[in-house]
This record gives sequence, C-alpha cells and structure tokens, in this order.
Amino acid sequence: MPDKRLLFLSQELSGYWVSGIEELRKLANVLVIHYPTNKEAPFKQSLDSAYQIKPQSELELIKILDEFDPNALFVSGWADKEYKSIAQKFVAQIPVVLCIDNPWKSTWKQWINVALSIRLRKCYNRTWGCGPSQAKYLKKLGFNSFKQGLYTANVELFDSPSNPFHGNSTHLVCVARYIPQKNLQTLWKAFIRLSNDFPNWELHCFGFGVEWDSRIRHDKIIHHGFTQPKELSAMIENAAAFVLPSLEEHWGVVVHEMAVSGLPLLLSENVEARHSFLNEGENGFMFNPRDEHSIELCLRKFIELSAEEKMQMGQKSRALGLRYNPNKWAGIALSFLK
Repeated sequence: MPDKRLLFLSQELSGYWVSGIEELRKLANVLVIHYPTNKEAPFKQSLDSAYQIKPQSELELIKILDEFDPNALFVSGWADKEYKSIAQKFVAQIPVVLCIDNPWKSTWKQWINVALSIRLRKCYNRTWGCGPSQAKYLKKLGFNSFKQGLYTANVELFDSPSNPFHGNSTHLVCVARYIPQKNLQTLWKAFIRLSNDFPNWELHCFGFGVEWDSRIRHDKIIHHGFTQPKELSAMIENAAAFVLPSLEEHWGVVVHEMAVSGLPLLLSENVEARHSFLNEGENGFMFNPRDEHSIELCLRKFIELSAEEKMQMGQKSRALGLRYNPNKWAGIALSFLK
C-alpha cells in the first residue's frame, strides 16, 4: 500500500461516512477521530482501531496526530475549537481540508463568518463541500478552490438491481429523526387530509427523537422507530416513493440512499440533496414544507400517476443515485494530496 496517511477529525459517525472511509482504506492508511454515537441515531457498526473516539484533551489529540504523521488532515467544520486549533498548527505543513455541509442561506451568522473569514483561511488550505450551495458559501468565505461531493451513500447496501420498481405499491416511506427541523407533524397532517380520498395508502415513518411521544397516531401512519440501515434497506423494497418534508436539510444522504433504492422522490424545496438527485417531474416532485396544502398537493400528484409513470420515476431515481458512490468519494479524498 502506498504510504498515504489521511487523518479525519470528525463529529458523529454514520454508516454512509464509514462506507466511504472503508473504500478509502483500500488505497491509503486512514485514521478517524470521532465523537461518541448520537443517541437519536444509534447506528450499530463494527469498527477497528482505525476509528478512535476523540480524547478528552487537546494534548492527547496532538500526540495521536504526531504518532500517525498524516499526509493530509480533514476537519469537520470549524465549531470544534480543538479541531480548529490543530488545523492551524498543521496548515503550513500539509493539506488541511475544511469539510462543511452548511449551505449558503445568507443569515446574519453566515455574514459574520464571511466578515471574519480571514481567520478561517489561516486554519485551512483546502475545502470540501456537499454541493453547489456549500460551494457558494465557501466562495464567500474567500476559498477559491473547493471540491464537491463530501457525502456519499452506502450504495452497495441500498442498491437493488433486481428491484421491480413497484408502480402498484400503496405506501410511502419517510426516514427522518423525530425533531422539529424535520417537519414531520406537517407531513402527517397533510397525509391525513388526503387519506380519505386514498384509503388504501399508508405512510411508513422510520426514525426517533424528541417528538416521538407527540407523534400523531393514525391507522394509516405506521411509526417504526429508529431502524438500522441494513434492516431499512429491506423494509423499503416494496415502497412507492420516499418523502422528506424538512424545514432545513443541509444535505440529506437519505435522499441518495432512497434514490439508489429506486424510489421516486417527494422532497421539500429546502433539502439540498435535491440538486443532485431530483429532476422535477422526471423522478419526483418538490413542495413548500411550510405549507401543508403544498405537501398534500405533491403527495396527491404522485399518487394519481399511473403505475407505469411511477415505475419510470423509480428507474430514473436509481440512475441518478448510482452516479456517485464510495469509490468515487475515496478518489476525491485522495485528490487533495496532489
């Protein structure tokens, strides 16, 4: 194996992040420092010594870095002061890559960051964002060179080449944490409004969070709770479409996963992953997440399509999803060494 040593200072790990790292490990030595597991999304993963929980002190962290002696350092955002401090210590020696999923929203906090961006440019000499909105933010921060494609999905897990694209299915799926940002309450109300006209349709929701106890109970809304990705991939095989009503979604890897699974996409206009995986009218539709009526109309529009039209949408989703995978992600990571 070539002597390429890449070190990642990450926040919480997820299955999709690990899938990219594991592909990268076939090509380089990799060490990942990460936060403990998020209780709202307790992904089960079998990890070896290449993954280490962030130590208590910065001195311990620096010791790990010195022993590993990385050729490149990838840092998750700038909110972690210890990560940022270490980035500044190494920025004159090796590529130090700022990784962000924050889309440009023109908020006052973002404009403050723009005004103070010279401090960021002293800590990082490379940048990596998810898509066009993150690229716009990085450009405003004064970084003239940046790459896209920060997130990828576990394509192997969710790809179903034998998927018959269930045009006759009568259930929708939603995969999201039960938190206000995901806007599930509005989705549930919209679904109930059209349920009388389409009594055979069901909405299956997968997730957990602070709004679990206040979830709406309805005989056509099935709450499955948090589901491990391996189990989820099997449980959505017979779904008709995927819906995500988020008020804000910095990216949404789940959109990539559902596209690879061959599901038409019904997405909030605030889901940033739509830029890569949704072609309006071809493999799904968008809606205004703050307008219950807009969500209802979107669901109704999809439900009223013919079985053939739904199947064609599923096929187009899968084609869009397969364009990007962990192997390509690993290639981008390695390109920062050039």
